[in-house]
Amino acid sequence: MSLSAGDIVNFIYLVYSAIREVLQNLIELTLIRGSPETAAKFSDAIMFLTTVTAVYAIMSFTTSLRNMMKLFVRLGWLLLVLSIVITIMF
Repeated sequence: MSLSAGDIVNFIYLVYSAIREVLQNLIELTLIRGSPETAAKFSDAIMFLTTVTAVYAIMSFTTSLRNMMKLFVRLGWLLLVLSIVITIMF
């Protein structure tokens, strides 16, 4: 029995989707109570930034595009934290 590329991609998507749903539930239960739409937005942003951060960690072994990715990762996390704080406050 051999795995095709489609099977591998489907498995990766399944894992990614499951982690995103867990994050969404955690955010909805802790930070943003009663707003599943907002929790879904933040869980998508967290998953995206986590993926970019993992790519950055892999790229840290090489020097190409490292500074640009570092700026993107820092800016992304900063904007995410600011939007969560603003959402909680208002």
